[in-house]
Amino acid sequence: MGSFFSSHGRSSFSDFERETPAVCKKIYDAFISHRGPDAKATVAFALYEALEEKGFWTFLDEQELQLGDSITSAIQDAIYSSKVQIAIFSPRYAESCWCLDELVDMLKTKALLIPIFYGVKPFELRYLDKGCYADAFAKHQLYEKRFGKDKIDQWKEALQSSADKSGYEFSTSNGDVERLCTEIALAVQQEIGKTFKGVGKHQKGLNADEAASTSTSAMLKKSSLLHRDSGTVGIHSKVEHMVGLLEDAEVQVIAVVGMGGSVKTFLLQNVYESVKSLYF
Repeated sequence: MGSFFSSHGRSSFSDFERETPAVCKKIYDAFISHRGPDAKATVAFALYEALEEKGFWTFLDEQELQLGDSITSAIQDAIYSSKVQIAIFSPRYAESCWCLDELVDMLKTKALLIPIFYGVKPFELRYLDKGCYADAFAKHQLYEKRFGKDKIDQWKEALQSSADKSGYEFSTSNGDVERLCTEIALAVQQEIGKTFKGVGKHQKGLNADEAASTSTSAMLKKSSLLHRDSGTVGIHSKVEHMVGLLEDAEVQVIAVVGMGGSVKTFLLQNVYESVKSLYF
């Protein structure tokens, strides 16, 4: 079962060399950093669905990257636009240079970081010469000429800083994934509500200035039913098909099923806007 704890750190996280992008092409409420082989099929995807269910536009690589996207720039855009950063520290997290680079950027944004210690202990992020991350950094040191000492030091400092933040320690053997995801979704909701700067899914594609000018809170997103061109390919034909089914007297039940992130909710919102004038 996931247990919440708070730790008080001694170190501060310094500025990094990488510059923050001036404009974020897409706006997200939350960004999830994870090591795919460890966490994608369990905590990462379940958390993504929990946040989506609450109406938060959430970045989880395979769910959000589009064909033709530059992976590096798309991920950086998502990180720097997100109001909440979530890092799932699993046993193989530190093996991935991508994950470590993401963590450096996440901390640089100064947004709320929620760490999930998934099968690891916080001290293993503080003392990198011990525990499950020791081997990973021993290998990184072998390629110091490739990465550069400064980059490796940034990775270490990012992990050590994350260990000093309040978060969730979760057991991979008997943890309650559903409860963990529910608690984190509520924490994200509180943070977004506090800042009142969350951005609805219909604003995907707007730059930061355009999105901010709408003054739309993610807390209100689920009640903001939309009927506009969002850039979602093929949505209009699907809406027309659904409306046709509603008008068929022989149709009793319409089931809308699909994986998380397959725009089921967005589709139904557009259907509602198309037919509500007939009933209200």
